[in-house]
Amino acid sequence: MGWWYLGPAGQGLFYPDLANRFEAANPDVHVQVEALAPRSDLNQIVTQADTLLMPTFSPTLMRPSLLRDLTPFIESDKNLRVEDYYPVVRESLRRDGGIWALPADVNFHLIFYDKKAFDAAGVPYPEPGWTWEDLLTKAQALTEREGEEVTRWGFAWRGDPLPFARGRAGALLDTSVEPAVPLLDRPEVAEAVRWLTDLALTHQVMPVEVYGPVNFLTPTTAMWIASTQNWPNQNSKVGMVPMPVEDMEEEAFDITFDVNVKGVFLCCKAVIPQMKQQGSGKIINTASIGGKNAFPTLAHYCASKFAVVGFTNGLAKEVAKDNITVNAICPGIVRTAMWDLLADVWKQPGESVEESWQRHLDALVPQGRGQTPADMGSLAVFFATNDNITGQAFNVDGGTELH
Repeated sequence: MGWWYLGPAGQGLFYPDLANRFEAANPDVHVQVEALAPRSDLNQIVTQADTLLMPTFSPTLMRPSLLRDLTPFIESDKNLRVEDYYPVVRESLRRDGGIWALPADVNFHLIFYDKKAFDAAGVPYPEPGWTWEDLLTKAQALTEREGEEVTRWGFAWRGDPLPFARGRAGALLDTSVEPAVPLLDRPEVAEAVRWLTDLALTHQVMPVEVYGPVNFLTPTTAMWIASTQNWPNQNSKVGMVPMPVEDMEEEAFDITFDVNVKGVFLCCKAVIPQMKQQGSGKIINTASIGGKNAFPTLAHYCASKFAVVGFTNGLAKEVAKDNITVNAICPGIVRTAMWDLLADVWKQPGESVEESWQRHLDALVPQGRGQTPADMGSLAVFFATNDNITGQAFNVDGGTELH
């Protein structure tokens, strides 16, 4: 079996050992580990390699002519739980009913900032929910000059500008057709590129060219974009904040609504005919307290949960005369991967994720404790055994949201 990887050279250091351990457990299989050149032709590679690891995954590869659908392998492996992956990451690898890849690693691009620079300039730290215009305002306030020389840049963007363009303008490639068609000539893309270049050429708060670790530039930089892979350990001098809501890619937004809203619609549509035929039924949807009161940086997620609440209300009225009840459970703060991520992003200097988690429980939940799957199950049983409650969206949140 060929195991090919495309990525930083350091990644290959542990693959031979991994291959040896696999061979020891599977004596009839030999694993050949190969490193790929950075600019290798992916379409050619995937036709030659048995298994491939790459730093990014293109939707254009999701077709049977290039890759095998992993669904049967996943279903046969009792130790693999696809629900353990972040939902947006997981769903981005689904297409045409198949699963074409699995995440080996997930890195989040965030905006990091020098707290000392903010304090010296008297500029408030950026917070979740800020906008790109907020970033420009702060960058202008943080950029310092001595005569014509810049002594500190307000902001620096290192690397490929395409993620920025995707975030502001949406998809840059139409993958619904084959071959895929570039969408780089759309006015929205031109506006996104112009906005980024204006930071350097018009507003002069960003260097034109950036090389090396951004935050250690000379002159120094107050804010920069980096991935959590490059900054695994936050220190007390460096803060980080999620990207503004405008940075969200259209594809990620669509995936959230496809799963959270369309998924609920399709499930309801599938069961209602049988419930009408048998003369009764109980439909229990899953919404969120985010569908009652939104959270910053989670606008897309909260909008999808608001939609589930509205859909539940409307559908309940439609099928009430058929003796079918429709209700929704709105979980509060359950210890899931999403809340672990938020606790990490929102932690204070010197604070662990566990300490951040408990601090947010104390601040948000009057009862001071998180909710559990068993709490949701209790409400589901209640809905399933009550004939006269319908169209409701009940919070299970320890008092976080009161209506």
